[in-house]
Amino acid sequence: MAMLHLVQGRDRQTLEHCLDRVGEGDAVLLLGDAAYLAVRSVFRLKPRAASGRIRLYVLHSDLEARGLQPGELEPGVTPIDYDGFVTHSVEFHPILSWF
Repeated sequence: MAMLHLVQGRDRQTLEHCLDRVGEGDAVLLLGDAAYLAVRSVFRLKPRAASGRIRLYVLHSDLEARGLQPGELEPGVTPIDYDGFVTHSVEFHPILSWF
């Protein structure tokens, strides 16, 4: 079964380590200050992540709390709401947190 990776915090290296280890079909959800990493000018996705084989999400409320807009996101990063977070938490197993 595909895994859900929860990335928290602004550390770019943490996201890079996560993306190096995700498998095809896995999903990565950026939470809290990790929302800053989804911004186009801050972080360029690695080719494997940008290919669409890995699903990338950011919690919409975390974008709003930081004054960020969906139009500022790196292509391939999709904002989701809390209902989407719950759906993904049920859909993916196991769940791995990255700090």
